[in-house]
Amino acid sequence: ENIYWIGPAGEARDISPGTDFHAINEGCISITPMQLDLTHHARQASMRASGWDRG
Repeated sequence: ENIYWIGPAGEARDISPGTDFHAINEGCISITPMQLDLTHHARQASMRASGWDRG
């Protein structure tokens, strides 16, 4: 079984519900997305329509 870590593995710091450490502690897996697109595309489109990027 391959296990991949980003950064050093260590002791759980916060095992409260909703954390990766809690999931692992409960015998579940935790998957962290490697790329997040946080662009607000609707806002970006309205800003372009208003001409903000044309100086």
